[in-house]
Amino acid sequence: IVIEANSKLSKDLNTVNGNIVIGENCTIDGDLRSINGRIEIGENSEVEKVQTINGQVVLAEGAKVNESIQVINGSIKIKSRAVVQQNVSVVNGAIRIFNATVAGDLKTTNGDIFLEDTARVLGNILVEGKSGDGDKRRVEIFIRNGSRVKGNIDNQGKNAQVLVYLDKNSRVEGDV
Repeated sequence: IVIEANSKLSKDLNTVNGNIVIGENCTIDGDLRSINGRIEIGENSEVEKVQTINGQVVLAEGAKVNESIQVINGSIKIKSRAVVQQNVSVVNGAIRIFNATVAGDLKTTNGDIFLEDTARVLGNILVEGKSGDGDKRRVEIFIRNGSRVKGNIDNQGKNAQVLVYLDKNSRVEGDV
C-alpha cells in the first residue's frame, strides 16, 4: 500500500505480506496494521496508531503518531522531530529514537533501546525478559547526546539483565 504525498484519508490501512508506505505531508485518520511487512510514515505525516508483526516501523522527520506503536519481531526507528503521543512497545527488536519525543512509556521485551541526539521519553522505560527458564536476556539501554527520560527505568522481568549506558550530557529523572 503506497499513499502519495499530501494525501488525506479517513480509514484504516491493513496488509498481509506487504508494506505500508505513507508519503510526506499526509494525514491518515486511521490505524496502520501490517503482518510480514514494514510500515514507513513520511516526513511531516500524521497517523493514529501503528501495529506490525514481523516488520520494521520507521517514522521520518516530523512524523506524528497520535496513539501508540506496537511491534512484534521487528524494530522501530523514530527520526528527528517526530512525536508519538502514547506508548511505544517492541517484542524481539530494537528501538532507536533520534531527537524525537515519546510522550508515553517505552516497553521492550528482548530488545535494546537507543536514545540519541536529545531524544525525549516523557514516561518510563519498561523492560521484560524472555519467558521461561534458562539464561537471562541482556537488554542494553543507551541514553546519549543530551537525551532525557523523565520517568523511571524499570526491570519488570526476572529473566532480564538490564545495562544502562548514560553519557554525561544525558539524564534519567526517575529511578534506575
